[in-house]
Amino acid sequence: MILEVNGIDLNFQVLGQGEPVIVLHGWADKGSSWYNFAEKLQEEYQLFLIDLPGFGDSEQPKEAWGVKEYSDCISSFIELMEIKNPYFIGHSNGGKIAASLIASGESVKGLMLVSAAGVDKQTFTVKLKIYFFKTIKFVFSKFGKWGEKVISSFRSKLGSTDYKQSGTMRPTIVKLLSYKLFNILHKIKVPTLIVWGQRDEQLNFSQAKIFRKLIPNSYIKLCWEGGHHLHMFNTDELVKFFKEYVSLKESFNE
Repeated sequence: MILEVNGIDLNFQVLGQGEPVIVLHGWADKGSSWYNFAEKLQEEYQLFLIDLPGFGDSEQPKEAWGVKEYSDCISSFIELMEIKNPYFIGHSNGGKIAASLIASGESVKGLMLVSAAGVDKQTFTVKLKIYFFKTIKFVFSKFGKWGEKVISSFRSKLGSTDYKQSGTMRPTIVKLLSYKLFNILHKIKVPTLIVWGQRDEQLNFSQAKIFRKLIPNSYIKLCWEGGHHLHMFNTDELVKFFKEYVSLKESFNE
């Protein structure tokens, strides 16, 4: 289905009936990658699998969007669809967006963060790479097409996989990556489940502990055999974690 939200044609799927669950996917992903997960819950819940703007079949924003623009878009989607008090599930970059939205005061019933982004710290090596690339770009941008080739060569060597493959979404990924959640996570008052894969090579498990420390009423579930994409390769375990969370969350001290 397509719905115009904040000037963007937003694509989404709806599965099942029951309490609403909004699923936000990670970078370079799409809502349909969560289909198998949603299928296993559709008898009890109504799941909204959204293609975030610029991904899947949703329209790409005309300018670079950051966490605020994505959060505002999802908030408007909730209002337009008249969704009341949903659960949120956010994976990777989708987790960052969900956490930001809920910290801003969006009314939700629960939150499950799956290998969420937003609390990583730049190492000295990463900072050095960024400084080096900015210097290269500044110097060689004055040399026309030859300079652009040099810049492109260094970008392919120094940039992350997501950055190198982001194409026209590159300004957006830069804006998203620059935003960190450290100063707002304490505002999340809803009981929160933090799920991580022990073998996650993209976002280290140490980041799960940061989320746990900064979000009140939160706890961690570790998938020992899982990597970064638990919804695709550890679906049954993730479904189990979500169901356990729903049954236990009322016992949290809110």
